[in-house]
Amino acid sequence: MTIKKSDAERIAQSLSEISGIELTGTVGQNEGYPIIDIHTVHPPSPNGFKIRIQFFWRSFEIIFIPDNFALDLIKTMEVSTDGKKLFSSLANSIVKDSGKIEYKINEKNSDPLRTETWEKNWKNIELSVLKNIDGTDPTNLNDSEKIITELASRLLSMVLGLLPIENKEENSLDVLGYPEGALMQVKVNKYERNQINRAACLSIHGYSCSVCGLLIEDKYGEIGRNCVHVHHITPVSELGADYIIDPKTDLIPVCPNCHMILHKKNPPYTIDELKNLIKKSD
Repeated sequence: MTIKKSDAERIAQSLSEISGIELTGTVGQNEGYPIIDIHTVHPPSPNGFKIRIQFFWRSFEIIFIPDNFALDLIKTMEVSTDGKKLFSSLANSIVKDSGKIEYKINEKNSDPLRTETWEKNWKNIELSVLKNIDGTDPTNLNDSEKIITELASRLLSMVLGLLPIENKEENSLDVLGYPEGALMQVKVNKYERNQINRAACLSIHGYSCSVCGLLIEDKYGEIGRNCVHVHHITPVSELGADYIIDPKTDLIPVCPNCHMILHKKNPPYTIDELKNLIKKSD
């Protein structure tokens, strides 16, 4: 099956919706195999990066590729402390789903799960995830697009967790690694932290409602893809000014209906409380 430009644009749009970052998709060939390149629109090359989807026979690889002159961006990624926890958490979720991670810092193999062992003074990094799909041609996007998009979203969230962010709304969420109100002044693009948290949460937990199990796409079709709310398990009002949100433990996906009911009292119902209410009403 031939990968078309419209396929690349559709996957780029999905990743844009998940991450809140403007992305565009192009198609090409690499060593005789089709590729999709997902580019950042801001900042423009040569200071940004792209995510490459490389197709093989019964497997595909998602690759982070910094632009040719992205050293400032790479050095900025190195200084993130708590952002590395998010990186490790997402890496662990990929490994659990049978993905193989290749990660190098300064051309030396690095363990994505043991951030304390990482090299200092980053000059370059290599990050990719290889996924085998037994019995399926990954270029048949009717069968493989969902898993490709999910894996690309996780790798993108790993990268974004290490990048500087800015708060575009006073009440937006913290990104893991930066206390409330923090703003890093660097010469690379800044990414909105509530969107990074959302992308990380959904990369880890998926898109089904954690209360009722609804996957909105199943009910509404294509128009419902990626549509889900992200709920604070602990209300924002109870978090200290320096609290650093962990999308794995502090955020959870819920459908709009369940989200509204969770907040019918203050403090909100817990996920288990609402599940029990649903059981009693059945």
